[in-house]
Amino acid sequence: MNNPNQAPAGCDAVMAHLGSLIPETLWHYTTFVGFQGIIHSKTIWATEYRFLNDSEESSHARMLAEKLVEGLPESTELRFPARDTLRFAVQRAFQIGLLHEERFSLMVASFSEVGDQLSQWRG
Repeated sequence: MNNPNQAPAGCDAVMAHLGSLIPETLWHYTTFVGFQGIIHSKTIWATEYRFLNDSEESSHARMLAEKLVEGLPESTELRFPARDTLRFAVQRAFQIGLLHEERFSLMVASFSEVGDQLSQWRG
């Protein structure tokens, strides 16, 4: 039987990320014109997740949720079909529920711990 205080399999990366400290210094890669805009407006704009360059970014949350469900026991001690029920709930949430792209609005801005990363300038 799983320990109720232990994270399910597949959750390790998420828990490690949530448990990590925010670095004292973060970098935001932009153009000179973008930098001028940030300084002038004192604002960093975020982008709706659906408009990111990498289409996989928008499906990452769904993949994580599905992975978490697969790490759960198939049924509870009372023979309730836990995994199937949660798998169905995740599918519904992303297909027609509150997490469907037409209902869900998530804004993102990108920061890096690395101050001079060539791949960021190329992007």
